[in-house]
Amino acid sequence: MTLMIEVSEVSFYTEEGRAVFEDLRLRVEWGEWLLLLGPPGSGKTVFLKLLWGELRPSRGQILVDERNVTRLGPARLRQLRRTLGILPDRPISLNQETVMAGLVFKLRALGLPPDEAERRAAETLEGLGLAELAGRVQEELNATEQALSQLALAVCHDPILLLADEPYRGLDEAGTLAVLSLLDRLRRRRRLTMVVTAEEVRPADRFGPRILLIKE
Repeated sequence: MTLMIEVSEVSFYTEEGRAVFEDLRLRVEWGEWLLLLGPPGSGKTVFLKLLWGELRPSRGQILVDERNVTRLGPARLRQLRRTLGILPDRPISLNQETVMAGLVFKLRALGLPPDEAERRAAETLEGLGLAELAGRVQEELNATEQALSQLALAVCHDPILLLADEPYRGLDEAGTLAVLSLLDRLRRRRRLTMVVTAEEVRPADRFGPRILLIKE
């Protein structure tokens, strides 16, 4: 199978000299779901930031879609990020806009003309079973609906790789399963490669991801 991510002998140290990772090696195939587990402070967020190029490793090499993230300049790094779905650990504010308007804004920022952006946004929500959220603003959504709308925002441009930092943290069991079910649907229908972080293996293990444990 084709590799989506190849991490070769990567080490990362904080400014204080603490080792977060040392000599890390990892390969993720196209279409694979990697669940990265670890307690707070174990380096899960750091790992995602290394993958999308916000942080640079102290040593080693990271390839994403055969591109060396550790050596990309600003312009090429921006090009790479346009192919990624990035879901940070803090919700992205929609600034009083509706869910639909938030998706359209992102797609327009990526260069789509207005009509195409609206069509793609509507298709995304419909395809994810979230059409009923289209006209609602963030403040009207419950915690589960906010998490699902953030996921829709992350994938509306049809990325090749989703990097999601604890996308169901703080949700109840029903909300957690709703997010995991949507992730599973994305993997199966779009063959989307996903790296998802979490603190606990359950209930995500029901969906068959490959599991990697990071010790603090």
